[in-house]
Amino acid sequence: MKNGFFRGHGLGNDYIVMDPKELTFKLTPKNIKAVCDRNWGLGSDGILALVPSKKADFGLRIYNPDGSEAEKSGNGLRIFARYLHATGKTKKTHFTVETKGGLVTIDLHIDRHGDASAVTVEMGQATFKPGALPCTLAVDELIQQPIEAAGRSLSFLDNELEFAGVGVHLGRWLVKNAAVIGVLAGTVLLVGARHTWGALTRWQVSTVARFAVLTIGLSELLFLRFPFKPLHLLPVVAGLALLVGSTPSVSRRWLAALLVAQLVGGLVGTTLAAPDVPDAAQSGRLDLGLHAGPLLTDVRCRLDDRKRGPWPDAASVAATERADDNASCQNRAWRAG
Repeated sequence: MKNGFFRGHGLGNDYIVMDPKELTFKLTPKNIKAVCDRNWGLGSDGILALVPSKKADFGLRIYNPDGSEAEKSGNGLRIFARYLHATGKTKKTHFTVETKGGLVTIDLHIDRHGDASAVTVEMGQATFKPGALPCTLAVDELIQQPIEAAGRSLSFLDNELEFAGVGVHLGRWLVKNAAVIGVLAGTVLLVGARHTWGALTRWQVSTVARFAVLTIGLSELLFLRFPFKPLHLLPVVAGLALLVGSTPSVSRRWLAALLVAQLVGGLVGTTLAAPDVPDAAQSGRLDLGLHAGPLLTDVRCRLDDRKRGPWPDAASVAATERADDNASCQNRAWRAG
């Protein structure tokens, strides 16, 4: 079939697959732009072109929407593999593909219907060696290296997660734990600490208690080193729920009080402290107060977003900015801590 094409997507990354031998036009930058245009063409994130190869079972050229050529694409390679199997160009479940970025190996996972419903791609080993990129800097690896560009000094692959000091990390850890668990729920937990202690005494005989304690402990240790997003403490909340649920001596009245405290915390949040620098606190001050909880904040953010109308194209800059705005809005409920 002349000018036939195969469309697929991987994690929302959509490509059009074509065989240049079956086209009545050449894949020039101008034609590639026209095909990928989402208003006047087929619309896609690029074109995957099947080409001959002397080194692998198949050759692949990957074109960006602007007509330039890419070296590799994990999603593109998975789509390409599905195309090869669906069109009968291969019956193999393990084969190689040559790309501009080198050879890759592909494994097809065939389901009970005979379709390649899953694809595994070996993309090769990631490296920051200057000679492999390529780069002429005389260093072992291109990590935290200064680069002068346009009158500015930039740091290549700078580490933004440096340890800020025990006091700073401990303060962030403590305040954000209080923000996630909530003052009211935390108070109920302290009042009923004897119930939780009852679960800890069953460490040797209760698999649930051991799993809960390990979950809480490991999550808190990791968060102490990287105390950034309070939502990363959700495993701690789940661990506490398991620990409380595995306690034989727990009373219904205390459980009900804990549940109510959590529900109230979803509607009304508490402010304990304010950072000296938002998102980069080195110290802070006490700042007691009340604010809308995560549940009310989420509802308000969603209603505000609906007022902005339909979402723009998922691949557009506008969509990325709108998603960032939504995330920033919803995070306000957690920033008070």
